[in-house]
Amino acid sequence: MAIGNLNKAVTHIDRDIILVKADYTVKVTDDMILCNGTFTLTLPVLPIVRETMFKILNIGTGTVTINRSDLRAVKVANSNLISGATTHILRHQYSSITLLSYLNDYYLMITKSVADIYDLDPTPSVDLSWNGSTIIGTAGEDLLFAQLLYLKSDNKFGKADADTETTASGLLAVATETILANATGTLLLKGFIRQDTWNWTVGEKLYIHPSAGNFLSGVPVSSGDIIRIVGHAYNADVIYFNPDNFYTIIP
Repeated sequence: MAIGNLNKAVTHIDRDIILVKADYTVKVTDDMILCNGTFTLTLPVLPIVRETMFKILNIGTGTVTINRSDLRAVKVANSNLISGATTHILRHQYSSITLLSYLNDYYLMITKSVADIYDLDPTPSVDLSWNGSTIIGTAGEDLLFAQLLYLKSDNKFGKADADTETTASGLLAVATETILANATGTLLLKGFIRQDTWNWTVGEKLYIHPSAGNFLSGVPVSSGDIIRIVGHAYNADVIYFNPDNFYTIIP
């Protein structure tokens, strides 16, 4: 039967396969959701009666945006996937995801398009947002959003500082949230991050700042400072974070 822009077929387990062509709020009974067009899918409010798995496939050439009506982030089972926002976007034809609802959270279990994993969005939509490749790390001290970090010898993350080689020469990351000392949080290894208090010049190289945890526009100038490019300004308030492995020390 047809309902508006939806074509429904009932599966043998009383869950629905539907074709969606316009904005749609997913029902608990939906199973496979075939998307054709550019529009937004809104997931059901949690918690729901039982744990549910939704499979979403973009069969067209449009862009499908999947979000939560309560604006909480979808949790990601694989840290290589794009995360950290309340939305997930299927930009490519035949890309798909599987979402599992459990208690008060959705978990992104599968994405079958490599392009959707690595095709980053250079213009995060709101202040204090980001997208890219991440890990879950432990804070060695209190950390704030967008602070530049390094991996310490105790496997915790502290603030990178151009004054000290040990804090500037190894693995770098960026905090994507406020993280208290000894707590865990999501750290950006490579990708785009937005903070509206920044005022960069488009395209400029960014370096580790001699003031711990900050980015610097322009090369450090003091003796003993580390010169290491850590990214570029994509626009005035967005950084493309992609740290170079090469660095030099000012004599």
